[in-house]
Amino acid sequence: LMRTYDISSSLSLQPLDALRIVLSGSYGYNTRKQDQFVANRNYNGVIRSIVGRVKQKTLRFTGRLNYNITPDLTVQYYGQPFITRPLYDRFAFASAPMAKNFEDRFTVYTPSQISFSNGVYSVDENEDGTTDYSFSRPDFNFVQFRSNLVVRWEYKAGSELYLVWSQSNTANAFNELNDPVFENLFDNAFSQDQFRNIFLVKWTYRFLK
Repeated sequence: LMRTYDISSSLSLQPLDALRIVLSGSYGYNTRKQDQFVANRNYNGVIRSIVGRVKQKTLRFTGRLNYNITPDLTVQYYGQPFITRPLYDRFAFASAPMAKNFEDRFTVYTPSQISFSNGVYSVDENEDGTTDYSFSRPDFNFVQFRSNLVVRWEYKAGSELYLVWSQSNTANAFNELNDPVFENLFDNAFSQDQFRNIFLVKWTYRFLK
C-alpha cells in the first residue's frame, strides 16, 4: 500500500583534532494508495468518507559541529532546514471498506463528478448538475528550520555551566505548492519573519569532593 524511496548522503570533516563537522542531506519520495482520509461529508443521509492517494516529497539538510576549545570548554551546533509536501489525487469514497480486494473498497470519482476551483473540490455524485458536497484541498507545504547552539564549560570537576541558544522558524508557506521543493525550502526556511529564539542557562555545582 505504500512505496518509499530515499536518497541520502553524508560528509564528515575533521580539519583539527578538536573540531568535527558533519554535513548530511536526504530526499524522500513516498506514495500511499487510496487510503488516506480527507473528510467526512453527508450525502442523502449517508456519511461519505472521502480518501485519496498521496504523493509526498521530503527534503532535509543537517549540519553538526563539535569543537573542543579546551578539554573543559566545548561548543556544539546543530541545524536542519526541512520541507515536506504531501499532494493528494485520485479522490474516492469508501464504499466497501471490508472488501477483500483493496481496489474494491473505494469508488473513485470520475472527472464528470468532481471539479476543482479556488482551493475547493466540488462533487456532483449523481451527475445532475448540482454540487452534492465539497471539501477543501488537502495538499499542504510545511517548511521549518531548527537549530541549537550549546556552550558547555566544566569550570570545576563535576560542576558545569551550559549556555544554550535554540532557534526555530516555521515559515508561512502552507499554500506554496508549485515551486520546486529545493527552491521553496531555501526561500522560506531562513525567513526572518517567523524566527523564534530561546535562551537557556543551566548551572550545576558539585559540593562533594
